[in-house]
Amino acid sequence: MAADGELRVATETNESVPIMFPIQTPQLVLTPCGAATAPKLAEILSDERVHQPFYIGRPDARMLALDSASWKTSADSWRHEGRFGVAAHRRVDGELTGCVVVTRDHLACHLAYFVAPRFWVQGLGYEMVAACVPRLPALLGMKRIETHVVRDNVASRRILEKCGFVFAGLGSHRRMGGHGHIATLHYRRDAMALDDCEKTRALR
Repeated sequence: MAADGELRVATETNESVPIMFPIQTPQLVLTPCGAATAPKLAEILSDERVHQPFYIGRPDARMLALDSASWKTSADSWRHEGRFGVAAHRRVDGELTGCVVVTRDHLACHLAYFVAPRFWVQGLGYEMVAACVPRLPALLGMKRIETHVVRDNVASRRILEKCGFVFAGLGSHRRMGGHGHIATLHYRRDAMALDDCEKTRALR
């Protein structure tokens, strides 16, 4: 999946996801993803500045459709399908600016995020990650968060470090839509307890 960073999470999952939305930050309103957001997310992903270097070349419509489908979230999505997506909308006009998504497989959980290029350098990536990382582990039962970010993506590295991640070694990420791997840096962060989420109120 195209993203600024991918988080691999050791997890013990809950049976259902408590509803603690919407989440508000100074610039954003965060809500669970739905079918209405999928077309706009695919449109954002079609921008080469977003999908590179995770895709080899331009992703086709089928690949984008598969990606956008994974961001639709229903009440039972986490329990039955192992995914939970959060859409970020601007408070000023409701425009969709990006997405945070957690997916689960038999090995771990993975969290990815991206911001539409027209909203880069406005602090939105930080607000999305800073709002979700303390809350989603508690809501979804995650115990530890690990991230592999593209080595050259200095902006995402700064976001992760600002959100409490620490460097934990070198890694690689398999390219989507082709062969080969991308050099990454491995970061780690212990999940906060649900009560500790109150400390993030300063974002509001």
